[in-house]
Amino acid sequence: MEKRKILVVDDCELDAKMLAAKLEARWFDVSIVYDGKSCLESIENEKFDIILLDIMMPVMTGFDVLKEIRKVHASIVLPVIMVTGKEDVSDVVNALKMGANDYIMKPANIDIVCARVKTQLDIADFHMKDLKRQETEALNALIVSCAHEINNPLAVAICNLEKELKGKRSKRLEEMELSLDRISEIVKKICHITQDDIEYTDYDKDTKMIKLK
Repeated sequence: MEKRKILVVDDCELDAKMLAAKLEARWFDVSIVYDGKSCLESIENEKFDIILLDIMMPVMTGFDVLKEIRKVHASIVLPVIMVTGKEDVSDVVNALKMGANDYIMKPANIDIVCARVKTQLDIADFHMKDLKRQETEALNALIVSCAHEINNPLAVAICNLEKELKGKRSKRLEEMELSLDRISEIVKKICHITQDDIEYTDYDKDTKMIKLK
């Protein structure tokens, strides 16, 4: 089973390394950075499953970093758990309002940390599976729509062909040819649909459909 990737962000090197060691012992792939700027650079260049973000840091606080993260990554896509040594309830409330998924207090109990990390990862996994299901349903709806688009000109073509076979007006041959050309175009479009042709929705905006580019 592939290890889940965690980014630990803490300006205290000792705290960060101790937490990372405990998480690695629980079968996580852990990276460490010691300031907010490095955190933002890391998630821009590498994919992480979850972030453990210290609140009290110099230059960029955990609040500052969280604000920048949420400009790009929704809470369901990249969970962030705030880590704080303070027991100030207002800090926790502010973090949750800004888009934090959860919080833990220092000194961090590894069992609590792992339980909360697993909870957030499970929620994110469920959400992504649901989005994939919606994509599949939308793609099926697209195929059904194309099939309906084919059936109409096909019905015209068949009808005209039957009439032509009975010796009706030759002008119907032209109508039949146009209908069959339309069918050919639609079939070619369907046959060449690939993943690159599909424009997926912006999940952050909760739009659920897909369309051809």
